[in-house]
Amino acid sequence: MVTPYYGEELKAVKVLVDIGLIVPRDVIIPFRIVIGIDGVTITREFKPQYFVGMEEGVYGKVIYDATALLASRIVARDLHRLSIVYTAARPVIFEDAGLAVVYSGVRGGWYSYNILGGALAIEPGDIVQLDVDLPESRSEIKNLIVKMHVPSRNASIRVEAGSSTFDAGGTLGPTVIEAPIRYRGSKARIYFYYDKPQESFYPKRAIISSIALLETVTPTAKLEVESLSTEAQGGSVRVIAKITNSGDAPARDVKLLAFAQGATIAKINLGVIAPGDTAQAEVSIPRPRRGGGREVILRLLWKSYGKSGYVDRIVKI
Repeated sequence: MVTPYYGEELKAVKVLVDIGLIVPRDVIIPFRIVIGIDGVTITREFKPQYFVGMEEGVYGKVIYDATALLASRIVARDLHRLSIVYTAARPVIFEDAGLAVVYSGVRGGWYSYNILGGALAIEPGDIVQLDVDLPESRSEIKNLIVKMHVPSRNASIRVEAGSSTFDAGGTLGPTVIEAPIRYRGSKARIYFYYDKPQESFYPKRAIISSIALLETVTPTAKLEVESLSTEAQGGSVRVIAKITNSGDAPARDVKLLAFAQGATIAKINLGVIAPGDTAQAEVSIPRPRRGGGREVILRLLWKSYGKSGYVDRIVKI
């Protein structure tokens, strides 16, 4: 499970974990199951808050507020491990899981969000309308995230919001739609269209599991290569790059790589470059064995609050 933001200056003020299981109708609920993230146990039983009937059983959904357990661990890395230990005799289907984190400490950042979580079943021919209200709105561009269960590749399901339409057809099982939408104001209306199929399939019920709508303002880093110089050094050439961060946020995991003929021939890690700071990077590039020069691509990579950036420059060796 991946979270885009991490760093020492950040704090997690809310950590929500949701789990969805499909359970046969003759299995008694709740039942014992151990679920953990990053080595921390979230629960030792499956006791869903929401139920909805499906052809193969019951879909159960539970949402845990794991802020006290995971807040310090979530901000330490961007990749997290979800573990499930289930030892009963009857099989159940682990359908989906989600992780939502609300951060504080992003300098110059702002957010407004609303998360709808539960279980809503729709069948062919259904049209569902859901209204999502934000506490505050500052722009027309919002991010929409929809998590749903699609029962068949032949199912025709569309999601419409504002002037945007997203097609969930052709997928099978857990499906996530994540895209920006244009909507003025703090209220957004989302439509789900489940068209009647041209071909018969089974099962037919689809599940809408989670909907998140959010607006964010996040400062970003902007790295620029101000100057490049080369110096001959025996059988190699030393390339010296002067790098400046002209953005409003720290650039993290900064790397400078050199490519020639599709292969990486040099790499250096620069760590963090703060806003307004300048760093100098040096890489040693082997000279071509045969006479004549060659072009080398220098690629500067970085991350800024989960967003990646890069700049390419060409050097002749």
